Amino acid sequence: MSVIFWAKGGYYAMDEYELSLDSVFFFDAHIVGEIGREFVASMVWLYNFQWSSWTKSLDSPEVMIEQWNKADVIVSFDEEEIIMSLMKSQFGLKYDAYVNLVDYCEEKLIDTAAEIGLEYPEELKRFDKSQSTQMWMDFIQGNAAALNALLFYSAWNTELIYHIFFRVCGDTAPISIFIPWTLEQPKKQAKSHESKVQDSSLYETLKRSYDFSNPRDE
Repeated sequence: MSVIFWAKGGYYAMDEYELSLDSVFFFDAHIVGEIGREFVASMVWLYNFQWSSWTKSLDSPEVMIEQWNKADVIVSFDEEEIIMSLMKSQFGLKYDAYVNLVDYCEEKLIDTAAEIGLEYPEELKRFDKSQSTQMWMDFIQGNAAALNALLFYSAWNTELIYHIFFRVCGDTAPISIFIPWTLEQPKKQAKSHESKVQDSSLYETLKRSYDFSNPRDE
């Protein structure tokens, strides 16, 4: 089965278009906010076989934007078909050469893991995508483990996207890539004036992201 995508002035099948493996940008993003006011809170991507991540109000998006613009193809799995519009509005990114793998899969993203031979991590079986907003709030309130959980989940999704992409192209992924994050089950933390996180300037920066009235302020 060929992947059809738009690039460089026309539609191409994957077997008609020479792609360097280090020029494909695989990513997964976490979207939070009310309907109509959603924004990208964090994302993980794989480019040139290297992992990177971005978190709103914590990281500069410069590296992500640079690598996105260099990539020949952008690949993700956007079930709600909202991520790319947010990438454009929030970061000013173009996506002329975009492959949405949802167009090639009958199942939801995580349901394809067993089909392509990936074992769904046991610790993620307790993680529900609907928890994303709550975990984002937990992180802003000082729970660093909540962000780590979001990044781990995105990284695992990105690895799954990476493998699905090659399966759709009629091939197998050339290598399995080690995920540098681990999942800690986040625990609720009582607010305390002695918290180093809450007393730091970092907390003041993160707190601005908690205000959904300005969802796209960086």
